[in-house]
Amino acid sequence: MNKYNFIHFKVGKERDPKFVKFYKDYYVDYIEKHGKLRGAHVLDIGSGDGRLAFFLHKYVEKWYGLESSKMMLKRARKNRTELNIENKIRFHESDMHKTPFSKDKFDIIIYSNSLHFSENPKRAFQEAYRILKDGGLLFVFEHPSYLRWGSNTLNKTLEDGSENPDFNEKFCNVKLGKLASLEKYLNNQKLFTKLNREGYHNRWVFRKAVFSLNEDF
Repeated sequence: MNKYNFIHFKVGKERDPKFVKFYKDYYVDYIEKHGKLRGAHVLDIGSGDGRLAFFLHKYVEKWYGLESSKMMLKRARKNRTELNIENKIRFHESDMHKTPFSKDKFDIIIYSNSLHFSENPKRAFQEAYRILKDGGLLFVFEHPSYLRWGSNTLNKTLEDGSENPDFNEKFCNVKLGKLASLEKYLNNQKLFTKLNREGYHNRWVFRKAVFSLNEDF
């Protein structure tokens, strides 16, 4: 297996120069170009094993991760304990369509390779709108290299560990189809004003629009 794959986070990767550079170039620089991480309260929706938190928490005031998978939450909390950063990061078990957070709580919300899992992106965006502060920013990342990993690496995500040579191709086709639908939705949604979209990198940033959710949209 390529030791630089991004399937599973392991303690120590947060110090690896290759990973540090990737997360700074792909996430931090893009976010800082449009907003401000310093002093921000950030929500990572679909936080998985916590990798984004472990690379970016040092830039923010408080980091929250939201994840529906108990297995992933267990991994994230274990990694957090081993890194001794419990005071900076909180992980919550919840669905992205109905979160446990109060209205207007976050300065920044991030979907990192997670929004395409939503069966109802309109509802997911409504919830993000509710818990984002006025003027807050919503970032969507769908990293294209996710489509280029080899099937052996992707097989490691299968809980039974079975070999499936068709998994990579099928996964990519599903992912590409969902990305096409997601792009169409993001262009048409009305809750947020699109500030920027970088097509090659599949990343978007939106600012919360100012109107009531009771309006017909």
